[in-house]
Amino acid sequence: NFPRNDYFMSTPGKLNTDQGDGRVAYRINDRNSVFGSISWTNTNKSSVQPFQGILDGGDFNGTSEVDLGRNAQLSYTRLWSSAMVSETRVGFSRLVTARTQANSDIDAFKIAGIGGYNPTGPLNGGIPQIGLQDSSGGGRYRTVGGADWLPTKEYNNVWDFIQNVAITKGTHSFKFGAEFRPIQFPFFQ
Repeated sequence: NFPRNDYFMSTPGKLNTDQGDGRVAYRINDRNSVFGSISWTNTNKSSVQPFQGILDGGDFNGTSEVDLGRNAQLSYTRLWSSAMVSETRVGFSRLVTARTQANSDIDAFKIAGIGGYNPTGPLNGGIPQIGLQDSSGGGRYRTVGGADWLPTKEYNNVWDFIQNVAITKGTHSFKFGAEFRPIQFPFFQ
């Protein structure tokens, strides 16, 4: 049996996260109140590819990743009577993730002397992923080139609309609600 992935190298990386949260609760009067919150996150990750130059060899996370998270919520609560309460809520959540390979901005084909073919474009430089196999067909060696599915840019937008009503009648409690949640997940790879 051959050892698998016989090349291992620990490379330096960096992670920076900036985030903040805010919230407000306001009582309009004895029967009406509002609540709101917001969250904001920016994350930047970077690492050095295992092989220097055009060989790259990085994984799916690439050598650069940027994550932008945004969340907000607004809620309105109304006390109609001592037996009936309603809540109306709207929320929004967005996550944008962008990853690029190590050589995303260079024409590695030209550097390697390969003519007649230029697949590079915006953020799509470097060489494609190349897997090396042993005589048994096993992929025991580390790949070179950029990882599959890079560059990538993913968006996740989620709206949330909620309406709840609670009614008390004698010793019985009734709770009703509805939620509408459209989700968008477009991406580029």
